[in-house]
Amino acid sequence: MECFRFNFSQSDEEDAESAEPTPVQDIPERPALALSVTSKELEKMARETEAEITSTEFCNSDVCIRHVESANAQADIQVLNAERESDSEDKESDCARAISQHSDLIPGVYEGGLKVWECSHDLVEFLHGCKYQFNEKRVLEIGCGAALPGLYALLMGAKSVDFQDYNEEVLRHVTVPNVAANMFKVLQMKQSRSPRRLRQSPRQHITNQTPRVRLADAARAVTVGFLAGDW
Repeated sequence: MECFRFNFSQSDEEDAESAEPTPVQDIPERPALALSVTSKELEKMARETEAEITSTEFCNSDVCIRHVESANAQADIQVLNAERESDSEDKESDCARAISQHSDLIPGVYEGGLKVWECSHDLVEFLHGCKYQFNEKRVLEIGCGAALPGLYALLMGAKSVDFQDYNEEVLRHVTVPNVAANMFKVLQMKQSRSPRRLRQSPRQHITNQTPRVRLADAARAVTVGFLAGDW
């Protein structure tokens, strides 16, 4: 049976001598693009998320972060890509290409945003463990993908969160739906911290069945930005 092991017995000097130089690949710069997502669009997407999109939760002892299934996002991208190719001679999109190649990284094309990486779980656990205070902070998550750390910051009271990913498709099919999927919880957490909040009975507790006015409040409570391209 084959197994993997780290070759820690080899010295750094031996590594340097045996390593072959890696050719430098010239990757063209990808212009930055700010996505315009309105509170009404977030509200609509939140309802669609509740009704149609299968989602899972990453939970620790105090908070749960909802996120859409990666398989659903990939399926949506493949359907849209097939429709575009049938209507015109457009080439395969960057994310569709990565999906078809079963690749987590294609330099200069795709940077793994459709996958929920374990390190994002670890970062959320670290931030939660050290009890970092996000109140009134402005946060930028670079290479966000599923955006669990940025969503955690939003849930923990950040004033605003900007989400950046190399691929626009990742933002549209993963990041933005994930923000929408957590809108109810963002509003609930914001109200729980507000010194002027109205007292609520258990029956008034905010849930996914909260009336439309509550969902609109949630959309307005989310101060977020979405940026695609290089950073």
